[in-house]
Amino acid sequence: MLNILQRVCWNTRGWQLPSGSTSESGFPGENGFGHEEWNFQLSDTWNKFVFPYTYLIPQKKILDEHQGKFNIGFFARHQEQHQWLFLGVHHNACLIADSDYPQIIKLFDKDGVFDRRADELLSATNRFKTKKAALKEVTDAFKTPFIRVKSPISDVEYFAQPILIDKPSNHRFKSFTYVDSFPSSSTNIPVSQSIRSALAEDGYYRETAAKLKLIIPKHNKLSNDFCQWLNKKGIPVKQEENFIDVLFEVNNVSYIAELKVVYGIGTTKAIREALGQLLEYNYYPGRNTNKEWMIILDQTPLASDQSYVEKLITEIKFPLRIGWQTTKGFEFYPVWKIKL
Repeated sequence: MLNILQRVCWNTRGWQLPSGSTSESGFPGENGFGHEEWNFQLSDTWNKFVFPYTYLIPQKKILDEHQGKFNIGFFARHQEQHQWLFLGVHHNACLIADSDYPQIIKLFDKDGVFDRRADELLSATNRFKTKKAALKEVTDAFKTPFIRVKSPISDVEYFAQPILIDKPSNHRFKSFTYVDSFPSSSTNIPVSQSIRSALAEDGYYRETAAKLKLIIPKHNKLSNDFCQWLNKKGIPVKQEENFIDVLFEVNNVSYIAELKVVYGIGTTKAIREALGQLLEYNYYPGRNTNKEWMIILDQTPLASDQSYVEKLITEIKFPLRIGWQTTKGFEFYPVWKIKL
């Protein structure tokens, strides 16, 4: 089978929708997103096919030699760690027939796929001033078309935890590499130095695009305010490292803080989501355990929330503390007495 290796832009939502997190060159850097950010969105199907974006396609002569079929392996570069990650493979891909496009467009329009993707674009980038402009972008992908590949959904291989690999010989967006086989885990990087991949680190992954437009600025403000508050107390922080909101140390004790905007869900649900993320950060394979955990909210938790946290501390021995923003800074339960 013909194998091609294609770079895609960075994404923090599992390449299922644009995340607005790329700062790379080319189209993604200029526009704040790439069409490849939907490459592993497996709910957008027609006739059991999904439609990954590739900047180029194999030459016709080579395709003909392989009965029109090929495998596409996708990789990306971590924006903070600058390491290379292998994301997954679309096996048994082929070109979309001209006669397929009208049917795909009709279905995606009827099922609201284009409408949803337009909302996702508006939430991820400032490139589009109106919903109409964003909608044109996502529909043009199939009308122009510049999405030209389809692959059976049953033959998509997606790595929930991307594989750390050596730097590919060709890492340009606008070209791909023919390879005999796809890369395996890097042999040059010790396991202890492997990065933590994004799992449930996207704290608002279940929210609609419309809500995300309101939540993300609030989340960023909460994160900045908390980091500034720590800095004023002489505590250096690592903000948004590997999508973990805040990491810091006090007297050689490591802390991890998961920040949550309460908007639209209430404090109890915000705490529930944060707990799942903290457990994942600390106990999923390949993760490092932090000594102390914090959940930081932008609203005061209920008395019942505080009782719940106390039970987790006393009965399950969670190294947990909940904090919330006030007009004077931040308060905590149990009370946090910082001794520097």
